Amino acid sequence: MKLFTEDQLFRFGETTYERGGSYGPLRGPYLWLAMIDAGRSRLDIDGRRVELSAGQACLVYCRETVLQRFPGDLHCHASWCETGEFLDTPDNQRLLQRSFGAFEASARLKSLLGMGLQLEKEQPGQAEALRDVLAKGVFYECLRQLGLLPERAGALHRSVARAKSYIERHYAAPCNLDEIAAYACLSAQHLSRLFNDQLGMPPMQYLWQVRLNSAEELLIQSTRSMADIAYQCGFKSPCHFSRMVREHFGHSPRELRRRRWARMPALYRGEARDLHF
Repeated sequence: MKLFTEDQLFRFGETTYERGGSYGPLRGPYLWLAMIDAGRSRLDIDGRRVELSAGQACLVYCRETVLQRFPGDLHCHASWCETGEFLDTPDNQRLLQRSFGAFEASARLKSLLGMGLQLEKEQPGQAEALRDVLAKGVFYECLRQLGLLPERAGALHRSVARAKSYIERHYAAPCNLDEIAAYACLSAQHLSRLFNDQLGMPPMQYLWQVRLNSAEELLIQSTRSMADIAYQCGFKSPCHFSRMVREHFGHSPRELRRRRWARMPALYRGEARDLHF
């Protein structure tokens, strides 16, 4: 995909609002990466509203007008990268409309934005080629982080991979969607959509699948009690464990253990010894 022309103009900037203020209104078509470093902000974009807190960013795609407001009771610091007209094709319009909403800015995004700001301060009006490369990197990193620009075909998006890894390492502990999304550096809504697109199920369903698969393995390969297995695999109680196993496998935990053991060789059931001399 291509968003920008060869001679596209970009600008980096930052400012502090000690007692509130606003930026705009700006007329579209307009593309802008807005990030809040401290405080909070509200964006009104073509009649839709986005609230930003410290550490969050928003890829602003404006067709008509956009206005950013800052509250008067907080010290606020904002930074941005902006450009005017771009390749406003139907495909790009559909892509950018899907990017609406706040998200946690990744370390890579913050680094690119920081380098662009430093360049604007140290060499204003110069090094335009480097500035433009950094600016394009900012916008494409936003799309990548939002799951709208896969890193390579067939690969899991980085945030999905992070969420999946987090679930597989922490399934035994209490875990909720907001916690998983925070680790993946996405909003819960964005993560759920992206996770479902790539793995065919939402994050919390995957969490329970991991718990059930781990419980099944312990039922078959150990003689531990049902209560021990339930708590070790993250279930709320033995009753909760029993109900979930029955719903998923069609048998109670005891029936599942008995059926699987009956089909296993004697060695794995513990009825034969494996001796090494």
